[in-house]
Amino acid sequence: MDEVLITPPPPLFDDLALMRQQCKIDDDLTEEDALLRVYLGAATALAELEIGRPILPQVWERTVYGADGVVKLRPDVIGVESVVALGRRGEEMPIAEDWWLERGRRVICARPAGAAAVRVRYRCGAWRTPEQVPQGVQNWLLLRVATAYANREAVLTQGREQLAALPRGFVDGLLDPYRSGERL
Repeated sequence: MDEVLITPPPPLFDDLALMRQQCKIDDDLTEEDALLRVYLGAATALAELEIGRPILPQVWERTVYGADGVVKLRPDVIGVESVVALGRRGEEMPIAEDWWLERGRRVICARPAGAAAVRVRYRCGAWRTPEQVPQGVQNWLLLRVATAYANREAVLTQGREQLAALPRGFVDGLLDPYRSGERL
Protein backbone atom coordinates (compact mmCIF):
# COMPACT_ATOMS: atom_id res chain seq x y z
CA MET A 1 0.00 0.00 0.00
CA ASP A 2 1.22 3.47 -0.90
CA GLU A 3 -0.20 6.68 0.50
CA VAL A 4 0.74 10.18 -0.59
CA LEU A 5 -0.36 13.55 0.74
CA ILE A 6 -1.56 15.50 -2.31
CA THR A 7 -2.81 18.72 -0.70
CA PRO A 8 -1.69 19.57 2.84
CA PRO A 9 -4.13 21.08 5.32
CA PRO A 10 -4.39 24.84 5.77
CA PRO A 11 -2.43 26.32 8.68
CA LEU A 12 -4.22 26.05 12.01
CA PHE A 13 -2.83 29.35 13.27
CA ASP A 14 -2.90 32.36 10.91
CA ASP A 15 0.34 33.71 12.30
CA LEU A 16 2.86 32.80 14.95
CA ALA A 17 1.83 35.47 17.49
CA LEU A 18 -0.03 33.02 19.73
CA MET A 19 2.86 30.54 19.62
CA ARG A 20 5.37 33.28 20.39
CA GLN A 21 3.22 34.31 23.35
CA GLN A 22 3.01 30.70 24.58
CA CYS A 23 6.80 30.35 24.25
CA LYS A 24 7.43 33.76 25.85
CA ILE A 25 9.18 35.10 22.74
CA ASP A 26 8.92 38.84 22.07
CA ASP A 27 6.84 39.64 18.96
CA ASP A 28 9.70 41.53 17.34
CA LEU A 29 12.05 38.52 17.62
CA THR A 30 11.38 36.51 14.47
CA GLU A 31 14.61 34.51 14.27
CA GLU A 32 12.87 31.46 15.77
CA ASP A 33 9.84 31.51 13.42
CA ALA A 34 11.11 28.73 11.16
CA LEU A 35 11.78 26.57 14.21
CA LEU A 36 8.29 27.28 15.60
CA ARG A 37 6.77 26.18 12.27
CA VAL A 38 8.79 22.94 12.40
CA TYR A 39 7.59 22.30 15.97
CA LEU A 40 3.99 23.06 14.99
CA GLY A 41 4.22 20.60 12.10
CA ALA A 42 5.61 17.90 14.38
CA ALA A 43 3.02 18.65 17.09
CA THR A 44 0.19 18.52 14.54
CA ALA A 45 1.39 15.16 13.19
CA LEU A 46 1.64 13.82 16.75
CA ALA A 47 -1.83 15.12 17.63
CA GLU A 48 -3.29 13.45 14.53
CA LEU A 49 -1.59 10.21 15.49
CA GLU A 50 -2.83 10.49 19.08
CA ILE A 51 -6.47 11.19 18.19
CA GLY A 52 -6.41 8.85 15.19
CA ARG A 53 -7.84 11.41 12.77
CA PRO A 54 -6.67 14.28 10.57
CA ILE A 55 -7.35 17.69 12.13
CA LEU A 56 -8.02 19.90 9.09
CA PRO A 57 -9.05 19.05 5.50
CA GLN A 58 -6.32 17.48 3.40
CA VAL A 59 -6.25 15.43 0.19
CA TRP A 60 -4.65 11.97 0.19
CA GLU A 61 -4.14 9.36 -2.49
CA ARG A 62 -3.99 5.75 -1.39
CA THR A 63 -2.98 2.92 -3.73
CA VAL A 64 -3.59 -0.65 -2.66
CA TYR A 65 -1.96 -3.42 -4.69
CA GLY A 66 -3.76 -6.72 -5.04
CA ALA A 67 -6.82 -5.11 -3.48
CA ASP A 68 -9.91 -7.22 -3.28
CA GLY A 69 -12.01 -4.15 -4.04
CA VAL A 70 -11.86 -2.75 -0.51
CA VAL A 71 -9.64 0.27 0.20
CA LYS A 72 -9.49 1.46 3.81
CA LEU A 73 -9.13 5.24 4.13
CA ARG A 74 -8.12 7.63 6.91
CA PRO A 75 -10.89 8.68 9.31
CA ASP A 76 -13.26 11.60 8.75
CA VAL A 77 -13.58 11.30 4.97
CA ILE A 78 -15.26 14.39 3.57
CA GLY A 79 -15.46 13.12 0.01
CA VAL A 80 -13.92 10.86 -2.61
CA GLU A 81 -12.47 12.66 -5.62
CA SER A 82 -11.60 9.66 -7.78
CA VAL A 83 -11.36 5.88 -7.83
CA VAL A 84 -9.32 4.18 -10.56
CA ALA A 85 -7.91 0.75 -11.14
CA LEU A 86 -4.30 0.40 -12.27
CA GLY A 87 -3.17 -2.18 -14.79
CA ARG A 88 -0.01 -4.20 -14.39
CA ARG A 89 2.02 -1.54 -16.25
CA GLY A 90 0.50 1.32 -14.23
CA GLU A 91 -2.07 2.35 -16.84
CA GLU A 92 -5.31 3.76 -15.44
CA MET A 93 -8.49 1.75 -15.87
CA PRO A 94 -11.49 3.92 -14.90
CA ILE A 95 -14.00 2.31 -12.56
CA ALA A 96 -16.67 4.90 -13.49
CA GLU A 97 -19.37 5.08 -10.83
CA ASP A 98 -19.15 1.41 -9.84
CA TRP A 99 -17.89 2.18 -6.30
CA TRP A 100 -19.27 3.47 -3.02
CA LEU A 101 -18.07 4.78 0.30
CA GLU A 102 -18.97 2.57 3.26
CA ARG A 103 -19.23 4.07 6.77
CA GLY A 104 -17.04 6.99 5.68
CA ARG A 105 -13.91 4.84 5.91
CA ARG A 106 -13.78 2.28 3.12
CA VAL A 107 -14.20 2.45 -0.63
CA ILE A 108 -15.81 -0.66 -2.07
CA CYS A 109 -15.38 -1.13 -5.80
CA ALA A 110 -15.61 -3.72 -8.53
CA ARG A 111 -12.00 -4.21 -9.62
CA PRO A 112 -11.80 -4.69 -13.41
CA ALA A 113 -10.19 -7.85 -14.78
CA GLY A 114 -6.46 -7.36 -15.21
CA ALA A 115 -6.21 -4.63 -12.60
CA ALA A 116 -3.20 -4.88 -10.29
CA ALA A 117 -4.21 -2.10 -7.87
CA VAL A 118 -6.89 0.37 -6.89
CA ARG A 119 -6.06 4.06 -6.31
CA VAL A 120 -8.39 6.35 -4.37
CA ARG A 121 -7.98 10.13 -4.05
CA TYR A 122 -10.00 11.53 -1.18
CA ARG A 123 -10.40 14.50 1.14
CA CYS A 124 -10.51 14.06 4.91
CA GLY A 125 -10.46 16.17 8.05
CA ALA A 126 -12.16 16.11 11.43
CA TRP A 127 -12.93 19.85 11.37
CA ARG A 128 -13.60 21.85 8.20
CA THR A 129 -11.97 25.15 9.24
CA PRO A 130 -9.34 26.23 11.79
CA GLU A 131 -12.06 28.09 13.71
CA GLN A 132 -13.92 24.80 14.29
CA VAL A 133 -10.92 23.01 15.86
CA PRO A 134 -11.76 22.60 19.58
CA GLN A 135 -9.87 24.75 22.05
CA GLY A 136 -8.50 21.63 23.77
CA VAL A 137 -6.75 20.53 20.56
CA GLN A 138 -5.38 24.03 19.96
CA ASN A 139 -4.14 24.23 23.55
CA TRP A 140 -2.46 20.83 23.24
CA LEU A 141 -0.63 22.00 20.12
CA LEU A 142 0.47 25.25 21.74
CA LEU A 143 1.71 23.44 24.85
CA ARG A 144 3.60 20.86 22.76
CA VAL A 145 5.23 23.59 20.68
CA ALA A 146 6.23 25.51 23.83
CA THR A 147 7.60 22.34 25.45
CA ALA A 148 9.63 21.51 22.33
CA TYR A 149 10.89 25.08 22.17
CA ALA A 150 11.85 25.17 25.85
CA ASN A 151 13.51 21.75 25.94
CA ARG A 152 14.62 21.16 22.34
CA GLU A 153 15.66 17.68 23.42
CA ALA A 154 14.48 15.01 25.83
CA VAL A 155 14.03 16.13 29.43
CA LEU A 156 16.62 15.52 32.15
CA THR A 157 15.10 13.65 35.05
CA GLN A 158 15.37 15.45 38.36
CA GLY A 159 18.70 14.91 40.11
CA ARG A 160 19.98 12.53 37.43
CA GLU A 161 21.96 12.78 34.25
CA GLN A 162 19.47 10.60 32.34
CA LEU A 163 17.27 11.81 29.52
CA ALA A 164 13.61 10.85 29.75
CA ALA A 165 10.61 11.28 27.49
CA LEU A 166 8.07 13.90 28.49
CA PRO A 167 5.51 12.36 30.86
CA ARG A 168 1.89 11.91 29.82
CA GLY A 169 -0.37 14.08 31.86
CA PHE A 170 -2.76 16.96 31.63
CA VAL A 171 -1.48 18.11 28.24
CA ASP A 172 -2.06 14.73 26.56
CA GLY A 173 -5.42 14.44 28.26
CA LEU A 174 -6.61 17.48 26.29
CA LEU A 175 -6.88 15.22 23.22
CA ASP A 176 -8.87 12.43 24.89
CA PRO A 177 -12.38 13.66 23.89
CA TYR A 178 -11.37 13.78 20.20
CA ARG A 179 -9.82 10.32 19.81
CA SER A 180 -11.34 8.08 17.16
CA GLY A 181 -10.14 4.86 18.78
CA GLU A 182 -7.86 4.09 15.83
CA ARG A 183 -4.26 4.96 15.09
CA LEU A 184 -3.35 6.58 11.76
